[in-house]
Amino acid sequence: GAKAATMKSLAKYLSRIGLALQPKADLSTLSLVMAAHSRAIAFENFDVVLGKRISMARPDVEKKLVDDMRGGYCWEQNTLIAMALEEIGFAVTPLMCRVRWGKPDDTEEPNTTFTHFALKVATDSGSFLADVGFSGINSMAPVNLGMGAEPQALPEGQFRVVDSKHANFHVLELLVKGEWRALYEW
Repeated sequence: GAKAATMKSLAKYLSRIGLALQPKADLSTLSLVMAAHSRAIAFENFDVVLGKRISMARPDVEKKLVDDMRGGYCWEQNTLIAMALEEIGFAVTPLMCRVRWGKPDDTEEPNTTFTHFALKVATDSGSFLADVGFSGINSMAPVNLGMGAEPQALPEGQFRVVDSKHANFHVLELLVKGEWRALYEW
């Protein structure tokens, strides 16, 4: 298959997010890049609201978020960080997700479509969920995919990954006021 476009300038991206480091494909670097990206590049959906066409071509995403100093929505945010992580040497797998946050129960059948995009990133410490595009929830730190339903204390709260009621899917949940709430499913 065709290889995805590589990043024009990893150095410029790292500068944009305020990181001065020699990155290597390990959990520490993944954590640093996610936190810095989340602090530096805003979640923004102006173009979506204005009905403007948004190009998801990798060079266009990099130009908008790095060169033009704009923010972006989940697809743009996670495309950009995926490019950077791949350039650093990580193995990155895209995940199509169905948003469950604030949605009615879907036990009988799914009632939302795959409108969100997150990343599975392989590190020296196992596989992690990386998502800098879920509008400020769980954008600061990777979620360990190897811990099952065990709660994980992260900067933005307590998270866990559980099996979905839909076969062969997983759900990212957030503890809210003592209750586990589904964020999205993949």
